[in-house]
Amino acid sequence: MIEKRKASRIPVSMRVDCQGIDPIAFGYAQNFSLQGMALVVHYQNHHDISPNESVVLKFILPGSATALSLKAKITRISQASDKETLIGVQFSDLSELAFKELSFFMATQST
Repeated sequence: MIEKRKASRIPVSMRVDCQGIDPIAFGYAQNFSLQGMALVVHYQNHHDISPNESVVLKFILPGSATALSLKAKITRISQASDKETLIGVQFSDLSELAFKELSFFMATQST
């Protein structure tokens, strides 16, 4: 299988609120990069979610005090269990602050 990702991902465990899915869902990130993340969302009706759907992700990176709110596009959806859905997202329109926060976090996790 050919790897399509352009950026390396690191494992992470943090709560993520996902707005744009009705009702608002929350979940936990499994891994993440400067381009996106994979998260397990506590949302049973994964058929109500579509690829290319826009969402807003709200989270605080481990070790940070800065709350981030990032726009993202859903790129992948699969049922993880009866009550959980695995969602892959790609970040869009990252602000300079968000890019700096994500870059710093990635650099500190890679060492």
